[in-house]
Amino acid sequence: IEDTSSEEMASFLSLLYPRTFDAPEVETVAEWTAVLRLATMWEFEAVRRLALKQLDPGVLPLERLVLGRAHNLPGWLEQAFVDCILREDLPTSEEMQGLALTLNDFACIAWARD
Repeated sequence: IEDTSSEEMASFLSLLYPRTFDAPEVETVAEWTAVLRLATMWEFEAVRRLALKQLDPGVLPLERLVLGRAHNLPGWLEQAFVDCILREDLPTSEEMQGLALTLNDFACIAWARD
């Protein structure tokens, strides 16, 4: 399937066809992010809601910003900007590059902190 890695597909399918029903095999933020991406792309709303529920407590503010933008989550974007503004330091260049944040993101965070 185009634009889908085997790891993403494995995470997604493990939810649809679990080996056991008492605990999902999807555990990491990366795996849940993959599930969210595919559920959004293929319009699996129940799976999307589950992925958001699982990601919500464990995702970092900058990751929340990226996910909020990528998956049209206005509430996540708002919370991400608030958390980024309140954090002790501005995002580093490594964080910006690693998460593909824009210069505009940095400027908004820096402006609001002043």
